[in-house]
Amino acid sequence: MNIRHASVIVFYDKDGKVLLQERGSHSKLGEEWGFFGGKIEEGETPKQAIKREINEELNYDLKEFEFLGKFEYPPFKDWLITVEIFLAPLPPQKDLKVREGKSAKLFDIRKTNELKMVSGDHIVLKAVENYLIKNDKISYFDAILVLGELLKPDGSISDNLRKRLDKSVELINESCSHQIIVSGGYGFLAPYKPSITEAKAMKEYLVKIHGAPEDRILMEEESKDTIGNAYFVKSKYLEPNEWNKILIVTSDFHTERVKYVFRKVLGPQYLFDIVGVESDASDKELEMEKKIIGFIKKYLEDVEDGDNEAIKKLLFDRHPAYAKKPDMTKEQLLEMMKR
Repeated sequence: MNIRHASVIVFYDKDGKVLLQERGSHSKLGEEWGFFGGKIEEGETPKQAIKREINEELNYDLKEFEFLGKFEYPPFKDWLITVEIFLAPLPPQKDLKVREGKSAKLFDIRKTNELKMVSGDHIVLKAVENYLIKNDKISYFDAILVLGELLKPDGSISDNLRKRLDKSVELINESCSHQIIVSGGYGFLAPYKPSITEAKAMKEYLVKIHGAPEDRILMEEESKDTIGNAYFVKSKYLEPNEWNKILIVTSDFHTERVKYVFRKVLGPQYLFDIVGVESDASDKELEMEKKIIGFIKKYLEDVEDGDNEAIKKLLFDRHPAYAKKPDMTKEQLLEMMKR
């Protein structure tokens, strides 16, 4: 039985990507990808070994790193492998020069189980992911954006909105992000104006029901429709913070509209995913949603994706929710939707 005692390191970035070595001719067990590091020589400590190995393999002087733990791999062929695992934030790639192995590549840690690696490496990567999540060292999105929905007249939230907020907490717990943005003033087509904004009601629910930290919840209270959601979130939070990756939570019937509007308003430099939470929308509501989507696509068809000035002009010169002299009144728009 061959015995191997090694020190290896997992370099990670804040987006949950890890740097792995393409093994090439260095493959000993048939693996295609593995960690940087190697055998602990006689007289070396694990810490000394990893510093030496990284200097040899990446021409990098390793200084800031931490010890995760010692792992004994399941027996593999005729090998018994024990590995000392270290972690370090990913250095600037210009500081790294691969001198051993075929190449180095970043992988989403959630998808590394698809790679051909020694089985024990997959166990280690899952432990690494859990540790990084638990210690707030990674998040997969800059923010989770929860879109509002019409409140009840007394300011309480609807069942659909509660489901969206509950889902956002699940996503936070999965470390999709550490920041929530709640977006919504009030729907301008609503038959009444609630006592508080949708954003404020959402924040109160998250704090009181889920115990969410107030400093992790940002409010956008100016929007009165989906176009406003996208425009005000972009101008108030995404651009100032240089955030370009968001996860949007809405209801299932609303996802087509959200996808179109946010692509149009944010532009190609932004990445977003949408989570559509199951709703109880009626056939009448679904039919109305189709009409709204059709109207919005015509309304925005001449606007280039991501054109801030064009969106701003459309909102404040033409839109019935924001303009002083809009193209049409709220009443005219409602009548059009009935046809």
